[in-house]
Amino acid sequence: MQTVTPHDQPSLVRAHHFLPTTLLGKWAVRFAVGAFLLQFAWMILPGGAALSMACAVVGGVCALIAIVHQRDRAIAVYIAVVPLVMTVLFIAAELLIGHD
Repeated sequence: MQTVTPHDQPSLVRAHHFLPTTLLGKWAVRFAVGAFLLQFAWMILPGGAALSMACAVVGGVCALIAIVHQRDRAIAVYIAVVPLVMTVLFIAAELLIGHD
């Protein structure tokens, strides 16, 4: 008779890696990094802020799809959602409050 130890049974806890494992997760991180870099280059590059917001939205949507549908649990994919949230909050504040 074979003895089963707790180490032989499959773990119910999912391991969280830092780098994404799915293709969509990798693209989400790339777009998030691009949004971050373009945000700092907006004074040099004309239209850099708009490109940064576009990258943030695309990267955030890719990250959400990778998290929900492809079950990518990488920490970098969760971080890639942050630029999307910041962009949505910025646009909402501009529409609701505006400038004086």
